[in-house]
Amino acid sequence: MNIVAAADGQRPWLVRLTAATRLALALAAREASRLGREHLEVEHLFIGLCTADGLSIVQEREVPGLTPPDRKEALREGGAFLAALRRGGLDPERARLRLRELCLEDHRKRGAFAGQFSLPCRSALERAAELADGEIAIFCLATGQIGVDCLAYVLVDTPGPLLARVLAEQEASAARLMRALTGCA
Repeated sequence: MNIVAAADGQRPWLVRLTAATRLALALAAREASRLGREHLEVEHLFIGLCTADGLSIVQEREVPGLTPPDRKEALREGGAFLAALRRGGLDPERARLRLRELCLEDHRKRGAFAGQFSLPCRSALERAAELADGEIAIFCLATGQIGVDCLAYVLVDTPGPLLARVLAEQEASAARLMRALTGCA
């Protein structure tokens, strides 16, 4: 399922995703499908983000138009992002595995992935677009593009109960992670 489709009237921000963010969305969609969810949820987004260096497992059909230079840039951005999470006190691999485990416990209803964003997921992506535009003054990397750092900042700032639990288990404060993601740590 290609979640990173062309922009439409409801998702104009899709064209502004960095290569690493498109990759993370593809990985999130794959995770939602594996978990038997109909919609892409914010937890799947965070799992995809924590797998941001997973270019080798993504197929071309999942992220169409990802050129060799895009792949190189996605690796660079993904690596820098994962390092920022570590500086913020979060082990991305442990967080990804624990969040997946919690999702399996929480997601009792199983169905076929329909390739749609849940409302909280869409809201997170829209807020990330605002951050990328510099409309929210606290974000210092206003580039117009929606990078993985920008999206993770939104998810950490207002985590759902499962992500909040993972952060608490790793004793990673949202404030410290947010500082690391903006380069202010």
